[in-house]
Amino acid sequence: MQPRPLNEPTVSPDAPGVQEAMSYLHDRDMFPELLRFRNAGLLKCFAWVEEEVAMHMEQWEAKMAVQSISRLIQRVYEWYIAWEHAPAFMKHARGEYIALFRARWLACLPPSFTLGLRLFLRTTLPTLPANERLFHILEQLGISERFDKTFIDVMFDEVEQKILDTCPGMWREPRLDSIRKSAKDLEERWLTMVYGHMFVRTQNSENAMMMVTGRLDHFISRNLVELRTSEIFDIIVDFPDTLPAVQDLRLCMARSLYRPDFIEGLREVVNQRILQPAADTDDIITFYVSLIRCLRIIDPQGVILHKVAPPIRKYLRDRPDAVRCIVKRMTDENESFMQEGEQVVPIQQVHEPFDDYTDPHWLPEPLDAGADFRTTRPMDIVSTLVSIYDTQDLFIKELQHLLAGRLLAVRNSPLDEEIRNVEMLKMRFGEAPLQVCAVMLKDMTDSRRTNTHLHGEEPHPLYTTVISRLFWPTIQPVPLKMPGQFKTLQDSFEADFHKFKPDKNLKWVPQLGAVSLKLDLEDRTVEVEATPIQAGVIELFSEQNADTWNVELLMQKLGGIDRVLVQSALDFWIGEGVVKDEGHTYKLLERAEAMTGAPRPLMVEEAPPVDEKEKHQAEQMKIYWQFIQGMLTNLSSLPIDRIQAMLKFAPGYDRSVQELAVFLESARREGLVIFNNGAWKLAKK
Repeated sequence: MQPRPLNEPTVSPDAPGVQEAMSYLHDRDMFPELLRFRNAGLLKCFAWVEEEVAMHMEQWEAKMAVQSISRLIQRVYEWYIAWEHAPAFMKHARGEYIALFRARWLACLPPSFTLGLRLFLRTTLPTLPANERLFHILEQLGISERFDKTFIDVMFDEVEQKILDTCPGMWREPRLDSIRKSAKDLEERWLTMVYGHMFVRTQNSENAMMMVTGRLDHFISRNLVELRTSEIFDIIVDFPDTLPAVQDLRLCMARSLYRPDFIEGLREVVNQRILQPAADTDDIITFYVSLIRCLRIIDPQGVILHKVAPPIRKYLRDRPDAVRCIVKRMTDENESFMQEGEQVVPIQQVHEPFDDYTDPHWLPEPLDAGADFRTTRPMDIVSTLVSIYDTQDLFIKELQHLLAGRLLAVRNSPLDEEIRNVEMLKMRFGEAPLQVCAVMLKDMTDSRRTNTHLHGEEPHPLYTTVISRLFWPTIQPVPLKMPGQFKTLQDSFEADFHKFKPDKNLKWVPQLGAVSLKLDLEDRTVEVEATPIQAGVIELFSEQNADTWNVELLMQKLGGIDRVLVQSALDFWIGEGVVKDEGHTYKLLERAEAMTGAPRPLMVEEAPPVDEKEKHQAEQMKIYWQFIQGMLTNLSSLPIDRIQAMLKFAPGYDRSVQELAVFLESARREGLVIFNNGAWKLAKK
């Protein structure tokens, strides 16, 4: 009955004489006194256990090795078993012994044991269920019951690590279900091992398991939302490839508890990554469109979008090129705002109240909806973008300018694409606002009929596009006078046109034209596509005894046009090997000469934009970059005079050719464009 050190032999309760002694005490009702004697001895001898606990904990605190915790648990269990034995008829006292031993040994544990136990348990997770005996020991020593929170924390740590190992950057396949399945498997094995016997004893296993399951699911959702919030920018940018990750977020965000942190994280991303002066307007619009589509999946009622979108909308409203970018995307087949299978619908009214109580999927407004939130009818992407502005007139005007530029860039190609775009836009904005666009298309078809009527079916050197001045954007004139044969062709066409339509007056806009030239030189033939200014320059070189010119004389002969335009045309012909730069004069090369160097930059006599004034001009010109980019994308390469002429269609454009040249040179230095043979084109990315 008296506790002994582990290295001393114990007397078996069934040894000879022990049973007789126990019977003697039992008959005289002396068991209570015997138990008090045994318990007193246990308390007195427990110092041996405390010494071992202190020794192993010192080892743990010194080296932080989980083996120290493992040896401690095993050693205490040996004491527990050694002192547990009692005669068969005293088994009713076992419960008192267990309670006393547990209370005494657990009381001597230092605070550092909690961390040691946590690390020890984490090393045992991979061994489940083979290490079932260990969990039986933990239950016998009262560790399971005393440190139940630590056991739960270890399980949660393992689930969190699973999320961190398998979920970051994995957006193209759903992860929530697999994480929940892994967690459920771990939960069943872990809790059964740790709490199995206790649950049977307390009869609360089902309730306890349900409580832990609920906490675990909450933990998974919270951690996955936190992870995806940290990745939300890339998820939105890569949408719809990241649709599985967005759908996981929708399932996790069913609990409004996570929404405030998600909204705050999304706002921070928008402010840091999107609402920045260096951000390209087209990139901001692309992000906003993806944001709308993602948040409509995550939160169909629109509360999150209502709280996140206003700064983006205001920022776009303040960007001068935002309307142009939106319109360009609306009319670009490769960058449509519409998803596959989506129908073209009229522009919807902003904030139109919408509560369809007959909808079986109707839901009340979420609890986190602000006082200013009202459920509105879901709008398509185009309607949402148009609603950034108070009026649709900005878009109609921009559509007219964009269409004008595209139509004048078309030579003999069919107009099917532009007609299709206008018809689609009529479905959105209505017939009346786009009547001007319809007139522009009619001018194009009428011009082709006019050319056919005047020239017949035979090829003719001059084809014209006659536009209605009142229905087209204002075109700033360039004082260009075409020389030689070009002037003759213009006069001949004008005379024929007046006979055909005597009530109409023509005003030439030659800078918008294009010329196919064939130059017959002494040793070669050169065929090129040129602008009217380039054609006018080389026409002057073809005059008799006029194979050498200077820039000033060329400017005078062409009607006093800008020096930069003449210089650009000369650079074009130098690049073609037709003209040679001889310092202050330029000479026609009837016989080809070897190229003596790389083509020079456009602005030979212009200083690079280094002073503050030129820097400021270049910055102001950036609002027209989208227009220039669109031109060079559609038409491959253009000389500066053609770019300047096309930019006249842009609303508010009043820059000189020199300012445009400064901007293009700045863009060349940034690697956006390249200059070759007198023409500008986009740099390959």
